Amino acid sequence: MAEGKTFRVYPGQDIKTPVYARYGTSDFRVFQTVFLSREFHPLRQMQDVKLIVDVGANVGYTAILFCHMFPNAAIIAVEPDPGNFAILKKNTEPYGDRVRAIQAGVWGEPSRMKFTQSNYRGGDMWAKRAVASDSAEGSIQCITLESLLKETDADAIDILKLDIEGAEVSVFQNATPWISRVRCVSVELHDDTELGSATEAFDSLFSESTYNILHSGEKKIAILKSSKS
Repeated sequence: MAEGKTFRVYPGQDIKTPVYARYGTSDFRVFQTVFLSREFHPLRQMQDVKLIVDVGANVGYTAILFCHMFPNAAIIAVEPDPGNFAILKKNTEPYGDRVRAIQAGVWGEPSRMKFTQSNYRGGDMWAKRAVASDSAEGSIQCITLESLLKETDADAIDILKLDIEGAEVSVFQNATPWISRVRCVSVELHDDTELGSATEAFDSLFSESTYNILHSGEKKIAILKSSKS
């Protein structure tokens, strides 16, 4: 099959609507992580979830899973890659206004970013990393979590999911404006980028005295202890 040609697949887990994936891409590997590996199942302990922000939403699989895990929640799905974003919009269309898709990158401060791809992590479809960019050419406009909260007029984010190829370091290093308004963070940490160690940035921000720290597959999860769960 030609790369980029789409096919439909059923997620299971009581999700009756099929999702789209593309041949020759990482879509099915992401599908396996989200729907088959069940790495997000520890989040089920969260109650009264009203707003989820999915940063690095890829093609929308996590947003769809969250729609079913938390039937009363609204999801903001943020994805910078144009190809991924097009499939994200297609996949989340059946969920109407419960999922708001935003095409943008997320950084710790207003800036631009770009993805590089080389022999990093073997050079496959997941071998991308986020780097800051001073040029508009070939780069992506970034928003901050603070600006996103202001734009949506949201009081708090119940679950913040991050999978942003190293940019989480910048986000965590600039967390003061938003950290007190987030109940739970689920992140895939990338320590091998020029931005520095994401694990160190996470550990300095999320203390075990304040958060319950969980590990699930490649995800690290911090749940505020005072949060209702």
